[in-house]
Amino acid sequence: MKRTILFTVLFLFSVLSTHSCKERCPKQPCARVDSTGLNLVPPEFVEPCRPELLSVQQSGEGMWPWQDLARLDEVALKARGLELPLAELWTPGSGGLAQAVIGLRGCTGAFVSDQGLLITNHHCALGAIQKLSRPDQNLLENGFVARSRSAELPAPGVAIWVFNSQRDVTEEIFRELPAGAADLDTALYLRKREKEIVSECEKTPSVRCSISRENDGLRFHLMVSTEITDVRLVFAPPESIGSFGGEIDNWRWPRHSLDFALLRAWVGPDGKPAPHDPNNIPFTPPRHLTVSTTGPAVGDFIMVAGTPYRTSRYRTAREVREAHEWFYPHRETLFSRWISVLERANEQFPEARIPNATALRRLSNGLINARGMIEGIQKNRVIARRLSEEETLRTWIRSTHHPVPETALEELNAFLDSIPYKELDFLLAQMQNGVSAFSAAYLLVKWAHERGLPDPQRTPGWQERDRAGLLSRLNAGDLSYHAASDRMVLSMFLDELDRLAPDQRPAFHVPPVTDEDRKKREDQLDLMFRTTTVMNAAAREALFSATSEMLAQSTDPMIQFVLAWFPQLQDLEKRQLVTEGALLRLRRPWMQATVAFRGRLFYPDANASPRVSFATVTGYSPEDGTWNVPFSTLRGMLAKHRSRPPFSLPSAFLEAAQQENQVPWMDPLLEDVPINFLSNADTTGGNSGSPVLDGKGRLIGINFDRVYENIAGDFGYNPLRSRNIMVDIRAILWTLDRFAQAFDLLTEMGVRRTEK
Repeated sequence: MKRTILFTVLFLFSVLSTHSCKERCPKQPCARVDSTGLNLVPPEFVEPCRPELLSVQQSGEGMWPWQDLARLDEVALKARGLELPLAELWTPGSGGLAQAVIGLRGCTGAFVSDQGLLITNHHCALGAIQKLSRPDQNLLENGFVARSRSAELPAPGVAIWVFNSQRDVTEEIFRELPAGAADLDTALYLRKREKEIVSECEKTPSVRCSISRENDGLRFHLMVSTEITDVRLVFAPPESIGSFGGEIDNWRWPRHSLDFALLRAWVGPDGKPAPHDPNNIPFTPPRHLTVSTTGPAVGDFIMVAGTPYRTSRYRTAREVREAHEWFYPHRETLFSRWISVLERANEQFPEARIPNATALRRLSNGLINARGMIEGIQKNRVIARRLSEEETLRTWIRSTHHPVPETALEELNAFLDSIPYKELDFLLAQMQNGVSAFSAAYLLVKWAHERGLPDPQRTPGWQERDRAGLLSRLNAGDLSYHAASDRMVLSMFLDELDRLAPDQRPAFHVPPVTDEDRKKREDQLDLMFRTTTVMNAAAREALFSATSEMLAQSTDPMIQFVLAWFPQLQDLEKRQLVTEGALLRLRRPWMQATVAFRGRLFYPDANASPRVSFATVTGYSPEDGTWNVPFSTLRGMLAKHRSRPPFSLPSAFLEAAQQENQVPWMDPLLEDVPINFLSNADTTGGNSGSPVLDGKGRLIGINFDRVYENIAGDFGYNPLRSRNIMVDIRAILWTLDRFAQAFDLLTEMGVRRTEK
């Protein structure tokens, strides 16, 4: 009865909100509009008119770099619900609470104890979970909990980065840049300066340094981190609950996914990073988060801290049009075919299901993303808005006599139009990373090639400092390799290359004309995958030490196949360098004008550097006449339960969920355990696993997805549709307590368990 009343009230709130804002809240401001018009939140989308929910009217736009927090309006943020000084989050030179946030490959995580315990998404740990699984010990299906430190499992291929400091090195980078240099020379010079700065930085023991570029060279920051490679799996729920709803519910609301996992960082006995060893000890992080047990409520102020990977908020209208009309349609077509190939492999070879699980999840996610981009760019009128913004900026440049050339945008677009081999480069980049045996052989060939150069002249990522990481990446691939599946995927890529126009296709790649030609190629693929040794650890160790001359004499057919393609891949790298130099020359002046025009409202595009978004727990309207409330519950999860995946729940989970007393994890207003919740935080890929903090800086959830209507948010924040999806901390604690009975982990996280 109370639950019915609750949702009736929420519905009435949405109805009442159609009245005049001033009628409802005569003493409160209504919509907030900044000078760009992007932060507008119309009154009809403000939730209940209550002073404590006024922050709903504030846009969540902005992925703010930690080093820029000092220039934000702290008074306004405190009015929205921030209770910490911004300096407590991050102060350049001394760090802050944000040091509890860590980076993983493609994801984020956060320390939740002083013993190196960290939380991230289940899908961020999925690769390691899959590699640790086998038919007789299927961690994907059954989940995993370590009942002791000694039972924790080394997570293959997982490394974390603990952020120490960052500083602006833009002036150092540009100090001796030759005037009028060709674009290729400019790019090579910048990489040379970056490598020099990184090399000097890494003279400090036990640190890992990198250069972070903003908007193709607007600013350069030196990032100093501690890299930890001994990372172990502590807890993972069964995939049936960690990815409940599968691809049907992916990017959708309401969502009921317990998408979290626990890992632990280990270091040598001296406290410094070290390879996996039984004598290692848990890492003591500089900061860890306090875990809240109360969770969020509608209208609450929250913060999402993480490492968002890439956005395109400042791409030109021409670039957005190309993304909409060419790039994402191509990705949709390729990923659809790729998924079909792997699904066919799974049917033919049941043992392929575990090795192919991570790839299928990644491809399915990318496919939905491509479709959402195509639909969202059109629905949000991104191209028209970008054209309008460009004209506004041109007018401002003329009126203020800003030094940027008036033709800067036209020159940039003209260069982008001139880039050759677009379709070939798209396929090569996907094939290079998507075919395991090809990727391994390419790594071996590229490593041998780079070792023939003096270390300072090597390509970034291929220096001696990278040796251990490259070898680890090479070996980790063995655990997700299925030869027959890999062969089918390579055959698909060759078919895709056959479809290219002759002027896009390499001269040596001749498409089969007759059935006999095709059979000959398929026979060659069979032989290549049957006899290659690049996926054999012992043989590969010798190949990793081989010179280019030795590899040229190799009889391994996959090595020879990659050697045939290697000049094309080197040309691809060269084209990327030329583009890099040209964008620095052409985009940087336009971006400098953009910064001057927007002033304090400017935030750089995401680039995998540490960011924070300030937001509000709120629902949204996905379509006319519909309002999505911002919480899903355990009861809703049970209502979705079916006998078959992806909506099948384990019996132990069902038993735990049907207990009458769910105190203290249930929300008193919902009268249920909250599973997922929404906010208007500004997030993108890379924010998976990002800790969600309340105004006091306590952990109240873990970010894991966005709604479908927000996929195109990478090209522009939309206050009406930009919503991210998070796991509620109460669902996480309930799972550890009632389902997994991992009481020691709760104690370590500082959570007092209440007996049933």
